[in-house]
Amino acid sequence: MARRWKDVLKAKPTAHKSPPKGYPKNRSQYADPKRYKYPIDTEQHVRAAWSYIHQAKNRKGYSASELKAIEGRIRAAGKNFGIKFEKDGDSRIPGDAAVRYLDPIEWMDLSRSPDLENLTPVSGLDESIT
Repeated sequence: MARRWKDVLKAKPTAHKSPPKGYPKNRSQYADPKRYKYPIDTEQHVRAAWSYIHQAKNRKGYSASELKAIEGRIRAAGKNFGIKFEKDGDSRIPGDAAVRYLDPIEWMDLSRSPDLENLTPVSGLDESIT
């Protein structure tokens, strides 16, 4: 039976019973140690963990206090690697290409339809293709 989209959004984060193969064995090396999620043992893992935890789909199922604890663990690990984080509430790491990912519903204004009559042409395109 196929899962409904609403059920997927409400789902709790899945928990690993043991560390994934090739990842740290110690629970303290994860931002979410209960579920063996978001390893923070290397600089690359810290940057990835910060990016992933700020994706809306990965935040589902966590309480506000759990998210605060996860972000705190990531920040603490990042300081060990010399990563400077932006102020609280900002998901960016300076110099990082990773920015906060938004759900389409968060950024899309559904009350407006696009103005297709007044589109601005993009320069540099071959004008012969019309």
